[in-house]
Amino acid sequence: MNDAEHLIAVIVVNWNNAEETLACLDSLEGAHGRGARVIVVDNGSRDGSPDRIASRCPWCELLRLDDNRGYGAACNAGARYAAGAGTSFAVFLNNDTIVRDGFELELVRALGDGSETAISVPKICFAAVPERLWYAGGIVDLEAGRVCHRGIREPDDGRYDVGGPTGYATGCCMAVRCRDFLDAGGFDEIYGMYAEDVDLSLRLKGAGKQIRYVPQAKVLHRVSSSAGGELHPVKILMKHRAMIRLVRQWCGTAGVVRYLLLSPFRLVSGIVSVGSFYRRAGGGRKGGA
Repeated sequence: MNDAEHLIAVIVVNWNNAEETLACLDSLEGAHGRGARVIVVDNGSRDGSPDRIASRCPWCELLRLDDNRGYGAACNAGARYAAGAGTSFAVFLNNDTIVRDGFELELVRALGDGSETAISVPKICFAAVPERLWYAGGIVDLEAGRVCHRGIREPDDGRYDVGGPTGYATGCCMAVRCRDFLDAGGFDEIYGMYAEDVDLSLRLKGAGKQIRYVPQAKVLHRVSSSAGGELHPVKILMKHRAMIRLVRQWCGTAGVVRYLLLSPFRLVSGIVSVGSFYRRAGGGRKGGA
């Protein structure tokens, strides 16, 4: 292990969800044992979860915010906290994930010397159906209002085991240099939840950097558990609003019009795809991208 690998902080955001956060932290004990700092940013929870986390995982650092500022703002606070203590790399990780051993080292190695790669991102599979992919890279076509995961719901059969540049990194799990992330302004906090990861990816790519998919690093995702599942109306509305904001920012009014015209067809297609996926998988808790 080289010196840089001792300067990694894994940042997990919690909000009134100790059970899932604790399961995620259990999977991170190996990373902690290798020298990574594990920082839990609590977004103003009122259910006692910060105290439960502190009691169960005293090896974690707990950063308590006064109120729920949203995922992007909590990650920004965690990155500033980590950088202020001299940490070089930050890995942002959803609390509804389980990581495979060594994932953080693979992601940091992929960042290389910093000349090209700004973000590295792992292969992510469904926790409920671990042989199926959730994310194997990202596809962005804002002119058509399309942002989607490569390989979603397809078998993890080796087809997506070659790494390389990709369209965008998912905020579910991504590694960055603290310096690069903060110099770029971090996540745009106006998004709150959803699309902040796409916006950050586009800004960094616009500055000449790459987003790199690293299939050697693997994460399992209990998808959309905090949002009630992929087809929960609140989640659909939140994603829709975030996409309108993203398309307006990057493509203007004409892009928003195209997005709105195509949205009903994509919504129906998505519902059919999710339903078919879980029927083939034999049921299980509803969830998705």
